[in-house]
Amino acid sequence: MLYTQPTSGISDSEHHIFRADSARYIGPPTEAWESERIEWVPLTDIRRLIDKRDLVSGTSMNALLYALTEA
Repeated sequence: MLYTQPTSGISDSEHHIFRADSARYIGPPTEAWESERIEWVPLTDIRRLIDKRDLVSGTSMNALLYALTEA
């Protein structure tokens, strides 16, 4: 598990990020606000998406960079 405070000093928001070794798609989000888009992306594509600035969210970046160090 990874713990992060994405806006430390500004907000007391806490994010807990869990890693899974497998996943399966079970359907679209049940709430419209959950996601603008869902896409399965291989770990090998993460660096390219970061370099292109397609991934910029602080919490997502923390999770993905952590995943890359564990791969």
